[in-house]
Amino acid sequence: MDAVYYIVHSFELYLATNWPGPQLVLPGFYECRVDIEHPAISQQTPNMIVVLALVLVVVVNAQMPQPCQTPPQWQGKFIRRDESKNFTQYADITYDLTNRRVREVEYIEEGTDREYEDVLYLHNINKEYRINLKMKNCSVSALTRPFVHFGLPPDAKYTGTANIGPVNFPDEHATVILFEGEDQREGTFYYGEVTTPDCVPVNTGFYTNRTGYVHTSFFDITGGIPDPSVFIPPTGCTPK
Repeated sequence: MDAVYYIVHSFELYLATNWPGPQLVLPGFYECRVDIEHPAISQQTPNMIVVLALVLVVVVNAQMPQPCQTPPQWQGKFIRRDESKNFTQYADITYDLTNRRVREVEYIEEGTDREYEDVLYLHNINKEYRINLKMKNCSVSALTRPFVHFGLPPDAKYTGTANIGPVNFPDEHATVILFEGEDQREGTFYYGEVTTPDCVPVNTGFYTNRTGYVHTSFFDITGGIPDPSVFIPPTGCTPK
């Protein structure tokens, strides 16, 4: 008698997202042949099919991109918007994860107000230096915000992959991976987009009932910190 085979040979994985729009579909092709007439497994067919299905799920999960951390040191620019407060921030940023230091030279619009500031966050010594470039004064205080990690939280869920730029021209596009998640303790819904495989930030955002929706876009990112003196604190700052 000819052997009888169960063949599992194609499937689609749907990734639900909380954002409006169609679901993401990841097509796959796998073929598994199981000889159910073999004496060793002829009595195990139902269990074997379940095991094969589980194996396929594991294979797909293993192929999915995982949350990552950005390079430890980089420079660039970003634009941050909070439409609920009519707030826009443009900034040059120097980011040092290794030593927990951040410097931002900022132009801020909030309603009709305009501010120009140079802010140095030294989380390694719990100090914040803030120079008001319009008023020409400087203050030093304890930190007013926690250290910001621009990577993706470990529990972020992968939602898709996209390309930025023309894909038919070599070196003219970047592949980005998209994630989202929810911090139930803080009541925060967040999302992020980073390049792959280097995990350079492209877009991030979050929503809370307290802050509303805040979106940040990054550009002109370069790796490393060519001038470490940007983290030298200014002198003559007034304690605040």
